[in-house]
Amino acid sequence: MVLGFDPATGKDVARVALPDPLTTAVAEVHGELLLVPTQGRQGRLVALKRPTWERTFSLRTDTALRSQPVVQGEQLFVLGQDGRVLSWKLRPPEKP
Repeated sequence: MVLGFDPATGKDVARVALPDPLTTAVAEVHGELLLVPTQGRQGRLVALKRPTWERTFSLRTDTALRSQPVVQGEQLFVLGQDGRVLSWKLRPPEKP
């Protein structure tokens, strides 16, 4: 589970259930997405949109994820349990 809280008040603002346990720490992208790596057998990278904390997408990999996601420019990197560095190209969120 991921817990979000307001640092000014210390109050919970969100509780989001995950498909598997959290690996390490989340990464922020474009100021509104949080990327959450999980350590289940197949691995999942879950993207949550702030401030609603809705799941915007979920990527299933074929290996458990072992590191905090790292974003450099438009590339996202995360280490898999099998030793591979997995990477995806990120697009900026579409504006309504």
